[in-house]
Amino acid sequence: MAAKPLKSKRPQEQEFTFVDMCCGIGAFHMALRRLGGTCVLACDRSKKSRETYETNHGATPWHEDLYTLREIPRVDLFCAGFPCTTFSTSGKRLGTTDPDAGRVIFHLIKLLRRAVASGQPPQAVILENVPGLISSEGGKTLTYIQRSLSSLGYAVSCELFDASDFGAPMNRVRLIIVGTRGFALEGGPTRARRPAVVADFLVPDSELEGDEVLKKEKYELLATAERYEHDGKHFAGFIRQVNYPAEDMNKMSAHSQALKIFDASGRAENFTSAHRYAFLVREAGSQAGVVRYLSSREMYSCMGFPKTFKLHPSGRHTQLLQLSNSINGFMLRSVCEWVIKSWQANNISPEFIGRSTPGVATHTMPVKKSPPKGAPKKTKPGAPPKPKPKPKPSSKPPVTGAVKPSSKALPSGKKV
Repeated sequence: MAAKPLKSKRPQEQEFTFVDMCCGIGAFHMALRRLGGTCVLACDRSKKSRETYETNHGATPWHEDLYTLREIPRVDLFCAGFPCTTFSTSGKRLGTTDPDAGRVIFHLIKLLRRAVASGQPPQAVILENVPGLISSEGGKTLTYIQRSLSSLGYAVSCELFDASDFGAPMNRVRLIIVGTRGFALEGGPTRARRPAVVADFLVPDSELEGDEVLKKEKYELLATAERYEHDGKHFAGFIRQVNYPAEDMNKMSAHSQALKIFDASGRAENFTSAHRYAFLVREAGSQAGVVRYLSSREMYSCMGFPKTFKLHPSGRHTQLLQLSNSINGFMLRSVCEWVIKSWQANNISPEFIGRSTPGVATHTMPVKKSPPKGAPKKTKPGAPPKPKPKPKPSSKPPVTGAVKPSSKALPSGKKV
């Protein structure tokens, strides 16, 4: 069976508080509430996103404009999926020179700096963005984030995660930056037991919206022998359009995802913008089938949102736009569980996180003091100096996923 979408039910876990910056429709809220978290402040400029957020997560203290927010309340966890369009390789790549979206990260760091200065630092920070952030402005943006968090006492981890590894039927790679105070991350996020496919998330025909099925003159299916698989996606044909005739398939580019038809027995393309995606839905053991678009509900399910999640009432365009700007729930759930379990494994009580309490140690990063230059090293009286051990060759494979600032392209196999 495929991994199930996130459930909103909150189990009896250790309680903690968090702020949800650049919250969108609440992917962080869903993932953290089920782990015992309580959101004490959410922030997003989009009125319609706030409407969807409150409809699904209840009344939450709001601050609409991040740039006018002076400080955050005392919390245990700081979360933000900050704007990615300025860093994306499919955009203009203005980076931090974008006067609006590009400046958000600076204000987020400013809020964290004020929280640390007040003696109430969050115990952990989770930031999410696109892989293009790694090479943005020659890697300077990511270096700034890493150094800023480190200077505030956080141990920083940066990794690329693909949602398809966590139960989503699509390749959606995202950069996750985690900062921790007083505890170390242990292990890694839990992966799905088997790959998911689009067919796992289809609804019965009776639940379709009515305009999903395409007429035969609207599309072209390839002969069975010409269909092929790439990166888990089964390419089956394309939707007819004047600029993309059958005899000129080479014109189909990465920006024409909405024209491609994939078999529902494989994965989907990464959901972007407000496109609809068409799939060949076949009966078991048959090559024939129906070509139809995914409904809004099916696309939300593919992104890890539960069937109980209420979509914005204004229509499909708004629904898909909000979805494409969201974080994949399958991946985010595993990342949040990883951080919270690492925290709990260190027996850190949220009651004392980052706060000075009589008789209780404050959790901050240890500072190692170096001896003065030229000072002899301390040794036990009469003990001979210990020879330096020879370094042993490591039998472990190199760690994958760790990210260093670079202006080079992403490693092969990591497509966005």
